[in-house]
Amino acid sequence: MGGAAISVVIVKSGLDMLRDTLSQILGERADADLAQEVRRIVSADPDANGVYDLVLHSYGPEQLVGSVHTEVADTLRADCIDEMTRRIQHAVYAGTNGRVILAAVGIYLRNTSDDVAMRMRSEVTHMVMAHDGVIQMHGFHVDEKNRLLGFDVIPDFALPDRQATYRQIVGEVQAAYPDYSVSVTLDVDAAD
Repeated sequence: MGGAAISVVIVKSGLDMLRDTLSQILGERADADLAQEVRRIVSADPDANGVYDLVLHSYGPEQLVGSVHTEVADTLRADCIDEMTRRIQHAVYAGTNGRVILAAVGIYLRNTSDDVAMRMRSEVTHMVMAHDGVIQMHGFHVDEKNRLLGFDVIPDFALPDRQATYRQIVGEVQAAYPDYSVSVTLDVDAAD
């Protein structure tokens, strides 16, 4: 009887270890507190306007490698953007005691010098955020010359039909701006 009990304990321990390992391999969400700390650090940078698309990949119990996006003013020069991304990478590494390495800091352009684009952003944001279950809209950009309008939208996974919400948003924005080609990316909320 004692041998059978020991065997059950060993098998259970092995299954628990396998479950935890598979969970990490298959992509469990990063620790919410750590994700919020990374967001706080990134948003503290004076040139960063928002924190979007945070993804953290586990490379062991104490090491995560990730990426994040932020919006930058359309007037920011490339050398300033480079300095900002390096500041953010260093600040996240230091602020998480070396637990998080940001391999990439992507940027979205934020129209700040074009009154038409700023008005359009405000109107589209109002339309999109009026939908129940939409968590966020970001990456808004207008290319007036080519008549392009684009942004990312994050509907909640809990919505019964994320695709229907997405199609409704695209339809509403296209109807409001029929002279533009509207491109909306259906994004995911990968980290709390």
